[in-house]
Amino acid sequence: MNESYPIGRPFGIEVRVHILFLWMAFFLIFVGGNPLGTAAILFTLFGLVLLHELGHSLVARHHGIQVMDIVLWPLGGMARMSEIPESPRVEGQVAIAGPLVNLVLAAASLLLLGLLGGWGEAMGPSVAYILAHILESPTNFLRAFIAMNLMLGVFNLVPAFPMDGGRLLRAFLARKRSYLEATEIAVRVGRYIALAMILSVFFIQPMSCALPIIGVYIMWTGMRELWSVRLRHAGGGANPFGPGAGPMGGGPGGFRVDLSEHLRAFGRRGAQGAAPPESGRGDSSGRSAGGFSDEDLRRLEDEPGPLRRPPQD
Repeated sequence: MNESYPIGRPFGIEVRVHILFLWMAFFLIFVGGNPLGTAAILFTLFGLVLLHELGHSLVARHHGIQVMDIVLWPLGGMARMSEIPESPRVEGQVAIAGPLVNLVLAAASLLLLGLLGGWGEAMGPSVAYILAHILESPTNFLRAFIAMNLMLGVFNLVPAFPMDGGRLLRAFLARKRSYLEATEIAVRVGRYIALAMILSVFFIQPMSCALPIIGVYIMWTGMRELWSVRLRHAGGGANPFGPGAGPMGGGPGGFRVDLSEHLRAFGRRGAQGAAPPESGRGDSSGRSAGGFSDEDLRRLEDEPGPLRRPPQD
């Protein structure tokens, strides 16, 4: 996220655009055959992604969750949050807010399309044709607008954790199970869906590589978030570093949680036989009773690879 740049603060929430998105937009606009149409599609689509993320962020802030920023990047958008409480109700409301924004916009646009007399052609042309002719008329733009919103709303409801649908699945499972068990089941379901996305490369056009890339990303971030839940639920001396250990992440068009808060919480908890809480400030090196110093945390946040406990003094 260090290669992202601020572009605004709607509702007081900083919005950043990643350098990879800028390079992607430049490539598609100036390499494609229709620069103006491609620019219209990109900016409309990522404008809707921003509204999707604002839906997540505003509901999260309503529940007292700190929203650090929203980052737009080639796979969509991500609202970075300090922490989602282990509450099925809260997580469910935050997760459903983004897709609901897109579905409501699609419904309102469909009504407007009817007022403009475009219902008769609404289901006629293919999505590819509609996007290719997005700027030819107001009704064409509305049809493209509806198609983009439906795509974002429905796709993000696929139960592939940590996408919105996967978080809804975890929230549903957590009503009757522990949060860790619900996460493990949701991640397992997400892996199967992600694997199907990856294998779709053999059944789709060679240039349509977005779905396999999203599948790889879902599998990777799902494993990392499962690790963070294990870390949070680890007992005093339990080893939270299970298979797939890594920092937390979110899904395309989703939201993520900052890892440092969980590391600090684990450090405060301490290992079995460590000093009592009142001595948890650590020694002169700044290392906490759990073994993580401020320097360790900075290094862990910058290094997304496998993590290990620092040596004890």
